[in-house]
Amino acid sequence: TTSVYIKTDSMALLLGGSKAWPKYKMLMRFGRSACNLTESRCNELLQQVAHGMEVAMGEMAEYIKANRRFAEIGGAMLDQWKLGMARSLLKD
Repeated sequence: TTSVYIKTDSMALLLGGSKAWPKYKMLMRFGRSACNLTESRCNELLQQVAHGMEVAMGEMAEYIKANRRFAEIGGAMLDQWKLGMARSLLKD
C-alpha cells in the first residue's frame, strides 16, 4: 500500500488505458476478455480476494494492537484497503 507514504502513487501498469485503480466492472471486463473467464468465475475470484482482504485487515488490526508504534501507518493502510475494496471488489 504505497499510497500511504507516496501520496501521488498509482499503479505501475495500464489497465484499460488507465493507471487509476480499477473499478469492479473493469476487473470483470479484464477477467472475461484477457483471462477468458466466465462471469461467475470472475465473481468467485473477486469474492476470494475480498475474503483474503478481510482476513488481512483483521490480522493488521491485531498487529497494530500489539505494535502501537505502527498504529498511524497501519491505520492508514487499513483505510486505503477499505477504499480499494469498495472501488474494486463491490458491484457499483
